[in-house]
Formats: sequence, C-alpha cells, structure tokens
Amino acid sequence: MSDRIDRVVITGGSSGIGLDLARRFLAEGSSVLINGQDREKLERARRSLGEERRVVAVAGHVGEPATGKAVAAAARERFGGVDVLVNSAGIFGAKPFLESTVEDLERYFTTNVKGTYLMTQAIVPLMIEGGGG
Repeated sequence: MSDRIDRVVITGGSSGIGLDLARRFLAEGSSVLINGQDREKLERARRSLGEERRVVAVAGHVGEPATGKAVAAAARERFGGVDVLVNSAGIFGAKPFLESTVEDLERYFTTNVKGTYLMTQAIVPLMIEGGGG
C-alpha cells in the first residue's frame, strides 16, 4: 500500500466537518464517497464539491446495516476499494441533561455509536483487501 490516500469514505459528508473533509481530500487528489441520510442535502453537497468523476454520494442512515453495505458496494464498484474511513456522522441535542429522554439517548446511540460500528464493520474488509485496515 502506498502512502498516498486515494479512496476515502466520509459519513456525515453532506455538511459541517464531513463536507469540509471531503473538500480537503479532493484538493489532495483523493476520490471521495460521501454519505448522509437526507438525499436532497447530500446531492447538493455532492454538486458543491464539483468533482463529478471523483465524488460519489450514497444516502442512508448510518444506524441501518443496509447503509454500510450500500456504501461498501458503491466504493468497491466506483473506486475499487477504500483507503480511509472517516466516521463523521453524529448528532447532539442541545437540551439540559435532566430534560433528555430515553428516546433522545436512543437516537444519539443509534447514530453516534451503532452507526460508527456498523459502517466500520462494512468498510474494514475493503481496507484489508487493499493491504490496510
């Protein structure tokens, strides 16, 4: 495996840190797959990156196993593998702790913990196939 990063997957890639990282990796010459749960927002982000040949967008919630599988399949098909995974998807509710509900906790857990776990589990086999991981 070379020191160059050619193929990057970024969850939470439709805004914020994820989108900024996508821009940076593209500027360095990488191909980037961005993931986000809102299809329209994700498509706007993909268009804003302006590198149609080197950008793929796959919509879906990271807390769903099918999303990781779809992202892995798209990365394999379009780029031949993955060198780097950035788990940038995350949510937070700005409310006092004593006002937080079990439903809030479940939403945070599903995206922030389960989503990271599932996406990593789906992508690491591609990284290993490429000599990394």
